[in-house]
Amino acid sequence: MMQVASMLALGCDGAPAQRVAYVSGEESSQQLKQRADRLHAADDVHVLNETDLEAVMGHLNAPTHDGSLAFDVAVIDSVQTM
Repeated sequence: MMQVASMLALGCDGAPAQRVAYVSGEESSQQLKQRADRLHAADDVHVLNETDLEAVMGHLNAPTHDGSLAFDVAVIDSVQTM
């Protein structure tokens, strides 16, 4: 899933780059960073380590300075921990 998030963040096959959040309830941010480094994943993937669904939704729905949402795509790994 990290590789898919990275592909979305970079844009692929002519698709525009997306703002991607990768939410994990099972791995720490450090573990996710190490895995991303091993997979050569994009640095543009925003990593959030959280299991509280309300906190995740608050983070994902927070508007940017122009009023748009901060992320185009959210990858949840894994949903059973929410």
